[in-house]
Amino acid sequence: DANGLSVDGVVGKDTRRVLYSNDVKKGSGSGSSESASSESSSSSGTGNSDVDRMIEIAHTQIGKPYSYGSSGPNSYDCSGFVYYCLKNSGVAASRLSSAGYSGVSRWDTITNVNSLQAGDLVYFKSDKSSSVSHIGIYLGGGSMIHSAPSSNGVAVSSMSSGYYARNFLGAKRVF
Repeated sequence: DANGLSVDGVVGKDTRRVLYSNDVKKGSGSGSSESASSESSSSSGTGNSDVDRMIEIAHTQIGKPYSYGSSGPNSYDCSGFVYYCLKNSGVAASRLSSAGYSGVSRWDTITNVNSLQAGDLVYFKSDKSSSVSHIGIYLGGGSMIHSAPSSNGVAVSSMSSGYYARNFLGAKRVF
């Protein structure tokens, strides 16, 4: 790609180095470039160090297996993974279900996928239900990091097409 990275679905040290460099080149993919450009120019009062810390913690868990009801550090379900990342980045939050996190009133609700920012907690329904059944952490560029049986545990997945695009319900902005 334009940044000299190969597509392997893993956000390793080389990908992180490029993502956080000042000369990262925009890809030609169909991801949300609008949200990517607003992220870099955003100057919210909270700063990005909290988001960066949570995303870094999340990346250290890539490859850990999915296990229903688990909150780490050896395995996770989706909400247990979010809880682990929040807790270890200094956010005071209880261990909730994905539906529980989607209802936390002190965090702003984002309903437009094009308004997402890195660090937002993104939540989804299943194909057969309208209630929240999955949660992950938005990384930017149409991708999230999450724990799911379909990804064999903690992995980075695209939200730009397929299951996650079709079932996106909203997000919570923690930072």
